[in-house]
Amino acid sequence: MDRQIRMFNASDRKRLSFKVDLSSQITKGNFVKTGIEVIRYDAWGVYWAGIDKNDNWWTLYSGGDRPWEVGSGARPIRGAVYAQDKMEFEGLIVNVGARLDFNKHMHKELIKTGFMWAPMWRRYTDRHYAYGEGTGDGVTVNSDFVKTPPMQFGVSPRLGISHPITDRAVMHFSLGRFIQWIELRDQYVKSWQDYGIAGPDGDPTWQDVNGNGRQDPAERFANMDPLFFGSGADPWVHPEQTLTFEVGADWNFVSDYNASLTMFYRNETQQIQRGSATWNGAKPGYRTQGQTNGRAGYAKGIEMALGKRMSNYFSFRASWTSQWTAVGSMGLSQFGGDTLPDSGFVAGPGFWYDFKNNADGSRTAIALTAAEKAQIGNEANRVVRSWRTTYPDDPYQFFGKVPELQDKPIYIRYGSLGGNTYGPFGARGEEKVSGINGQANVQFLVNTPSGVRFGPRWMSWLVSDLSANVLWKMRMGTRFFWTPPTGGRKIGHGPTDTVADLGMEKTFNAGGRIKPAFFLEVRNVFNDRIDLDQGTDYVVWGLQAARPTDNDFVQYGDFGDRAYFNAPRQTKLGIRLTF
Repeated sequence: MDRQIRMFNASDRKRLSFKVDLSSQITKGNFVKTGIEVIRYDAWGVYWAGIDKNDNWWTLYSGGDRPWEVGSGARPIRGAVYAQDKMEFEGLIVNVGARLDFNKHMHKELIKTGFMWAPMWRRYTDRHYAYGEGTGDGVTVNSDFVKTPPMQFGVSPRLGISHPITDRAVMHFSLGRFIQWIELRDQYVKSWQDYGIAGPDGDPTWQDVNGNGRQDPAERFANMDPLFFGSGADPWVHPEQTLTFEVGADWNFVSDYNASLTMFYRNETQQIQRGSATWNGAKPGYRTQGQTNGRAGYAKGIEMALGKRMSNYFSFRASWTSQWTAVGSMGLSQFGGDTLPDSGFVAGPGFWYDFKNNADGSRTAIALTAAEKAQIGNEANRVVRSWRTTYPDDPYQFFGKVPELQDKPIYIRYGSLGGNTYGPFGARGEEKVSGINGQANVQFLVNTPSGVRFGPRWMSWLVSDLSANVLWKMRMGTRFFWTPPTGGRKIGHGPTDTVADLGMEKTFNAGGRIKPAFFLEVRNVFNDRIDLDQGTDYVVWGLQAARPTDNDFVQYGDFGDRAYFNAPRQTKLGIRLTF
């Protein structure tokens, strides 16, 4: 389509799962649950976008026997084994358990993200050379630069205790560790761009490599290079971890009405952070972005709530939460780092950058000349020497051989995330609080049985076998810094966000074997349009759109409706069948 801006997604996602659970009251005071789950994936995806007819880029993930090709499914295996025991001791209830998660990769990927820009295989149609596939004239094609990541494990212990204080009050405590694997797309993602290079008739998907005037299969996407600051796969990253702690008390002060006070702490570590990496020195390329477990953060706060437990078909709960949050970096940015060969590698048979075009549209790698090896090798050595000087013996920096390639003269450098910010929070451990946030929640729940008598017969039928849920939330605006025309820097907050959701379900033939039900779900009932934009212009001038002189505003028009806290109102109607 001859449009200025266009984008599309293509994907295929399949999942085969096997799960077994076992629950048993083994003794009067011990209720045990155990289980196992194994999931086998087969998935690939590609996202294509373009700002004009020629300049296009795409982001894809794949795997299998040909992980460099679109449509080759990634097939990792993930699963877990868990056990939990609920113990009761005359009012004291203890829940203790543990979960073991595992993740097994089933295909090879580049050892370091920066290798995406190695001149031997940076073009999309030359990608297979990195995996040891392809023909060479005077060069050695091997798969030393890719390997299957090791199997990963994560253990999640959990403990919960509930103890009566009086006949109307209960104290509760919980402590647990949880892990979360990153999405398949983020594990195996790669980004490419044609940089405005188009084939005949402006086709952005190929180049006429052999000059025969037609598109041969080997020429498809022959004009794609890694996207500058695009995404690179790094399946060596560990799962994200969350440690949660909670202590509180519930008080049944009258009838079915309860009040509660809870203090909580949540510590998130090994969070995914993106950072740049590239191939330097010998025919350097642009930067791409790898991933690292380099971010950390925490939230601590207090929640006060008042509610009514379910009775007479009705319950509600209203709460207010105040929490303090902090974010920062943790350790080195080991997302793949910048990689660099020296002259020894440049002079060997495993380095090349040029190709000869074949009649079928494919390309054959060719060796460097002696003059090229000398010139490129000298430049590579110059950069190696500069890195040795720049990266001294410092616990927050690293320069040395690529650990997985000790037999090859290829070096890597790591730096700290965020310039001079080290440690778990800020500069060498300094804590930096990012905001104090507040949120209010109000929830109403109605659940009626069959045969409710309420007014006329049709009204009784309408309110019987009915469940309805309303949830209203209000969140304080995000904190940010701004500087007024006069005076020093101040702290401001963006707009307060509110949203209400509604869910209803009416069941028919509730006493029968087959139970159809009609349901209604409405997100953002009142279609709240709270503008997300904030910053200096928002605070000083009250603008919720671009300035009238903004270049994008002049070219494309009003941007005032482009960013809101919530999606527009969404309504879903449907029928569920239970049998």
